[in-house]
Amino acid sequence: MKTESEASINEYRKLTSNIDNVSEKNILDKLSSEDQKNIEQARSERAETTILIATNGNFKGELKVEHWWGQGLFYCYSKEYRITRSNGQSGGNKANLDFNFGSFPNGQSFETRSGDDLHQTGIWLPYQKGGWIGSPVGDRVMIFVKFIFDKSGSDPTGANHIYLHRPS
Repeated sequence: MKTESEASINEYRKLTSNIDNVSEKNILDKLSSEDQKNIEQARSERAETTILIATNGNFKGELKVEHWWGQGLFYCYSKEYRITRSNGQSGGNKANLDFNFGSFPNGQSFETRSGDDLHQTGIWLPYQKGGWIGSPVGDRVMIFVKFIFDKSGSDPTGANHIYLHRPS
């Protein structure tokens, strides 16, 4: 029987297998300062905040993201993360995080992966990644998160996703 995490991972892989990945192109660093300013203004006026939560055993990972729709585009940026250990769970500070989003069936995908250095202290820490993807009217967007928690031995994984529907 598949776990919820495995189902989320498989669902994301299935949906992104045949669409254009724009992770290297659609980032703020590649825009003019005026375009960056326009995106920041749209973010302040339209962004909604969502927290995605993924768990495995005594580990809980949370990722706070802001997202909004533009003209034929979907914007999504992570803000911060928190990894909490409970019940005396041991572990280091070498956790990992995958943060991805994609528009289906006709859009694009955007994928990020952290280094092997995320802390598991139970406090919110900055994690600022993201960009935008093409998202035609009628498409839906999946926002996906996967945490690889750090402990001695085999590292457990927790994943989760949400769907958003582009407004008409």
